[in-house]
Amino acid sequence: MLYVKYIQTTQLRQKSSFHESITILHELFFTGTIGAMTIHLLLIRHGRTEWIEAGRVQGSTDSPLSPRGRREAALTAEALRGVSFQAVFSSPMGRASETAEIICGRRNTQPIVLNSLREMNFGWYEGRKYFDVPQSASGILRRAILLFKTLIAQCTGEPLASVRRRAADSWVAIRSAITDGNVLVVSHGVLLNFLLDHLLPGDAYGKAKPVYMLHCSITELTVDKSGSAQMVRLNDTSHLKQLDLN
Repeated sequence: MLYVKYIQTTQLRQKSSFHESITILHELFFTGTIGAMTIHLLLIRHGRTEWIEAGRVQGSTDSPLSPRGRREAALTAEALRGVSFQAVFSSPMGRASETAEIICGRRNTQPIVLNSLREMNFGWYEGRKYFDVPQSASGILRRAILLFKTLIAQCTGEPLASVRRRAADSWVAIRSAITDGNVLVVSHGVLLNFLLDHLLPGDAYGKAKPVYMLHCSITELTVDKSGSAQMVRLNDTSHLKQLDLN
């Protein structure tokens, strides 16, 4: 097999520049593949907002980034300064698009808005007191109350099945536009959870489910040509530590 690849490499070398030949040989001997297409996907939840700090559910209702949220976005931009993005995709909601714009900063890349990346509509609970998603470790009564609230949110807002479909649609749109390189996605907690669920094998996602996406945390995955995804890091907020020191 290596001999066949060597012949292919030699033939290509005769038709390509010296630089291209070196690239092919590097792929052959260091990765074992020629022309492998891998997306390095970085998922960012938007920065903290005024409503989040006030303990209110925002969902499809927009709330601007708070001063801390803008600082979180700026620190995330600094952490990703050395990363060159093939594309940046963002939710159309103000808190996500502002976060994406801050991260892009002086880059030539402009965020591409995908409507399917918007947050879930929590219906009757929009603007009301924030509540957590039920956790397996919660007590029976607390879990029952939270499940009831989640049911009310779905009945009066958007069903979770709809959010799941939008997450899958988002990935189809992203993969149709970009087949290789670094891709940044700025979105929301619920949507990003369903995107992770869509991309990762069940056992890999199940170990962390449900994931509470921290504000401006960095979650990184690699997705190969076949669609197989592997987690590199989850909910990384090491770049935000200095906020807690001030």
